Amino acid sequence: MTDAKRIRKELTQEMQARGVEFRCIRSLRIVRELSRRYGILPWEIEPSKKSQGYHVFIFRVDDYFQQALDEIMEEEK
Repeated sequence: MTDAKRIRKELTQEMQARGVEFRCIRSLRIVRELSRRYGILPWEIEPSKKSQGYHVFIFRVDDYFQQALDEIMEEEK
C-alpha cells in the first residue's frame, strides 16, 4: 500500500469514528451525473469486493450530496 493510500484509509477511518457517513455507488452513470451536474467527486474509488471487474465509488454523505442523489434517482422513475 502506498503512503497516499494508507493516509487516505487512516483519514477515512478517523472520519467514520467521528460520525461522518460514506455511501458506495457502483453505477458509473450516476457517478458521472453527480460529477457533471453537481460537481461532486468521489472520496475514494476501490475495486468491488462483490463484483469482480467493477469499481465502487465512495462518496462522503452530506445534505448537498443527498439532495443531488435524490434528484438523480427521482429522474430514474
